[in-house]
This record gives sequence, structure tokens and C-alpha cells, in this order.
Amino acid sequence: MKRLAAFALCLLLLLCCGCQSIEESSEESVFRPQINPYSRDTGDEMQSVTLYFPVTGESYLSSYTTTVDVHSEAGDTLTEALMRALIKGPEQGVSLDPVFSENLKRVSMHQSNDTLTIVLSKEMLALGENTSDSALKKQLTLYSIVNTMTGEGEISRVQILIDMDGTGHAEAPTRQQMGLPDTDEGRALGPLGFSNAWLLTPAAAAQTVLDAGMEKDAPRMIRMLSSSVLALDEQALENKLQTASVLIVDYYVTNTMLSADNSQATVYVDITYELLDRTIEQVFNQAITLKRERGTWKVDYLSVESLLFP
Repeated sequence: MKRLAAFALCLLLLLCCGCQSIEESSEESVFRPQINPYSRDTGDEMQSVTLYFPVTGESYLSSYTTTVDVHSEAGDTLTEALMRALIKGPEQGVSLDPVFSENLKRVSMHQSNDTLTIVLSKEMLALGENTSDSALKKQLTLYSIVNTMTGEGEISRVQILIDMDGTGHAEAPTRQQMGLPDTDEGRALGPLGFSNAWLLTPAAAAQTVLDAGMEKDAPRMIRMLSSSVLALDEQALENKLQTASVLIVDYYVTNTMLSADNSQATVYVDITYELLDRTIEQVFNQAITLKRERGTWKVDYLSVESLLFP
């Protein structure tokens, strides 16, 4: 009888411990992050990333935010997803140019530690051939790729190779072949890191709008304006520029202020005007406001209209 009572007591203790174990597990699950709905069944994960594309008609690269699908269960990587997005190009209507085309292609790509080697088709060497901006086009294409692939932190350097004869046998081009200045004519292109030199800044965007006003170039100006003025008629703006009686003859950017989240900016400029009677007038510390749209700095037309047409 005593043995039976002891057995019952042990069984009761085991059941209690079991219940306690289940209770602890249930409490821990409350603190776990929610499962990504894109990867629950397929291993897919949507990630917000920043790509870099040439600004249409300008000598700048602009950041461009989008999302990419990383198929992690299939062995996909963020690096591969970034390259797919770069090859796809930006959406239409954002005043950014694609990098890859029917001619220029990525032949292959592989990663070793923090260095990514990308083999491009030989058409890379012919970009802008027989034009005055051939070197610029190559530089923008090159750093569009380099900045995109190094901007997310997984890669620190990119080595570009060229499939010179279309057989897959790749070799490093010279720096001059890629449009980069170099006193050593035959020096091979080495691994490159992220460069800020080409990036469209708020000051550069504001300058582009002011330059377009001085050149009476309405299409160029509209490309740099915020989408909030998409209804702005290009021909009407062209007519207004052509008939303006007060002209901007010079300006100087004095300062740039950024918002805490880096989504808005104010650029301050001093402007010199020529009036209808040929006299000169200056105004100082005039504010031009900008905001990022899909990563690209765009100028608020209302903030610049009174400066263009005082």
C-alpha cells in the first residue's frame, strides 16, 4: 500500500513538471519575432534596398529605393537579388537611366570574402563610343554597379572584368578603357569601393534647376522637380522662361541643411539678377526646399518659382 501511494505521488509530480514545461514554452513564444510571411513557406524574403542609377541628362548618380526578393531557401543571396534589380532597371518616369541594356550584359559573378568579381560583356568598353561623353558614360555605369553592390554592407569592393572575346575568358580592363583618368596608360583596373563623388546631392539638384532656368531648358528643369508638380505644363514653363524679364546671371550655394531623417533638405543660395534695364540686383540666403522621392532628391517648385520669376 505504501509502495502504491509513493508511485502515485511520483506520477503526480511528473505531471506537474510536464505542465510547467508546457507553460514556460508558451510564455517564451510571446517574445519571438513574427515569422516573415514571405519566407514562411517558400524561403523568400522581401528586403528594402538602395540601388544607384545615372540621372537622366546629368553627370550624377542617384540613389533609388526599392524592394528585392531574396530566395534564401534556394540558395539565393542579397548580392544576387541586388544584381537582378540593377539589371531590371528603375521604373519609368523617375528620370533615371538603366545601366544594363540588350547589348551590355552581366556574364558571370562570384564572391570571395568581401570582394565581388563581376564579368561584363565587351560592350562595356564601347559605351558612348565616338561621342564626347564616352568616358563619363563609362564612369557612371561603372560606379552605378560598384555603389549598388557595396552599398548594402555585405560587399566592400568590386572587381570588374571584361569578357573581351565573348568566350567567357575574362580579363581586367585598363583604367583608361573604363573612362577613369590615369597617368599610367596601361594600368589595370583594380577592385573599387563605394564612391560619393558621383552622387546627386541636394545642392547639385538645386543647382541643376537653377542652371536649367538660366538656360531656359524646361524639360531639364521638370526632370528635377518634385512629383507634386507633375501637372506643370512643359510648354507653359518653356514660354515663361523665354519671356522672363528678370534673368538669373549668377548664383552661389552658401549652405545645405538636412532633416534628422535625411528625407528633406533646404539649400540656401545667393542670386544675382539682371533686370530689364540691364541693372544688376542681388538677393541673399534664399531657401530652396527639396525632398527625397524613391531616394532621389527633387526640388519643390513652389520654393524656386519666386527665384526664377521674381
